[in-house]
Amino acid sequence: NLTRDIKLSDGPASLITLGGAWGIWQATGAAIIADMDGKAVVGASMAGGVIGLALSSSIVKGRNISPGDATLINFGGIWGTWFALCGAMVADVEDGDGILASAMIGGDVGLLTMAALAPKLKMSRARARLINISGIVGALYGLGTNILLEADSERTVWGIMGIGGILGLAAGTYLTRHYDAEAGYFAESGLSLLNLESGERKWGLPLPAITVSHLNSGKARIPDLKLQVPLVRITF
Repeated sequence: NLTRDIKLSDGPASLITLGGAWGIWQATGAAIIADMDGKAVVGASMAGGVIGLALSSSIVKGRNISPGDATLINFGGIWGTWFALCGAMVADVEDGDGILASAMIGGDVGLLTMAALAPKLKMSRARARLINISGIVGALYGLGTNILLEADSERTVWGIMGIGGILGLAAGTYLTRHYDAEAGYFAESGLSLLNLESGERKWGLPLPAITVSHLNSGKARIPDLKLQVPLVRITF
C-alpha cells in the first residue's frame, strides 16, 4: 500500500531491502551485546527493521543507483562481516560478545567502503554476482582443505577459510575483468592507430587480433578466420 505510487528502479529497491535486513541484524546484535532479555531483543530487532527501512529509503531518494552498485554494496556488507568473523576467530577472541561486535563492525565497514567505491567501479550486477560466487567457492575450498589436512586448530580452520574467500574473490575479479566490456575487439583493446577522445588526439600502437566466425546452420564445418587491426577509435 505504501509503495503503490512510488516509482523505484531495481537499484534503489535493492538497497531499501538491504536497509531493512541490515537494521534487524544490527539492532539484534546490539541488544544481545547489551545483555537484554528475550523480549527486549525481539523488540529491538523489530524497531531496527523499521528504522533501517526508513533510513535507506531517505538515503536512496532521488539518487541514480544502478543494480550493479546495489549488488556490490550488499555483498560488501556480507563479506565485511565474514572476514571480520574470521579475523576474530584467528585472533582467538574468546568472548562471544566480542566476536559478535567484530562481525557487526566489519560488516558496517565493508558496507560503507563499498558504498563509496561502487559508483567508481561501474560494475554490472552479473559480474558482481560472479565475483561473489567465486568468493563463496573459495571459502568452501578452504573448508575442504581443512578437512583434507585434518586441521584440529580452530584458528587454523577459520584462517584457511578466510584466505580461501580472499583468493576466490581475487580470482573472480581477475577472470571477469573483461566481462563488462562493450561487444567487439575495439572496445576491449582500447588501442588504435589514431584515438580521438573528448576532442584530444592520441596516437597508439594497434595490436592485431584474430577473430573466429560462428558456424552457420549449413554444411560448413570450418569457421572463417579474420585478422583485425584497429586504425581509428572515436569516443564522445
